[in-house]
Amino acid sequence: MLKFIGITVISLVLSLFSIASEAAAYQGSGFFIDHNGDIATAGHMVEGKNAQWLVMYEGRVYKAKLIAKSDKSDVAIIHIDVNNTSS
Repeated sequence: MLKFIGITVISLVLSLFSIASEAAAYQGSGFFIDHNGDIATAGHMVEGKNAQWLVMYEGRVYKAKLIAKSDKSDVAIIHIDVNNTSS
């Protein structure tokens, strides 16, 4: 059975004169593809090298890391450590 989850992307735009000149948050979704914490989501959700990806699942927030991305198919695989939540 597929488990759908919420994904929040926090993207910081860095400037020459300040640490973060802009911050934006985007909402999306994804689903677990295995029991190890791998998640399929839309590729456009994980754009930007200064972005941090946060996954909300069962009332907890997890930092995610990008595993693979295909611009051609607009699909990405991200991973969360289901044993380690962030605050």
